[in-house]
Amino acid sequence: ARLIDLVIAVIFGLALLIPVITDVINNFDALGPSPSDAQVERVVTDAFSDNIILLLALGVIGGLSDFIWVGLFGGTPGKLILGLRVARSDNGAHPPGWSKAGLRGVNRLVSFVPIVGSLIVLLVGLASLIMLFSDGQHRTVMDRISSTVVIKK
Repeated sequence: ARLIDLVIAVIFGLALLIPVITDVINNFDALGPSPSDAQVERVVTDAFSDNIILLLALGVIGGLSDFIWVGLFGGTPGKLILGLRVARSDNGAHPPGWSKAGLRGVNRLVSFVPIVGSLIVLLVGLASLIMLFSDGQHRTVMDRISSTVVIKK
């Protein structure tokens, strides 16, 4: 499911970044065959500053996508395609609600914290892999924190 979500995110992200990529390519072409380091730096800096709203929006959308999908539909696109749903572990209701979806998504937001966030996400991911195969309900760390479980539809 995560691989399907990644492929969808890459396609979506690239489609939205086409104007930025086109802008950079056109500006590099205008520099000629041997641009200086300062010219290259200016082209890249200009591309980012001209498109900062789009780039920030992509970051926010990426960070909140799991929260929105789980909150609205009970699963990410990958889970839904595979016939899986996120449900409350106490009563099986799905979608599990916004608070449960938010708790499941905390890991994504932590990943934005430089260095420490990446380390936490790595440790949570490793612990989740161990729990996934050692827990009868195949619950991960974020499932336990949010009191959710992934079920087959």
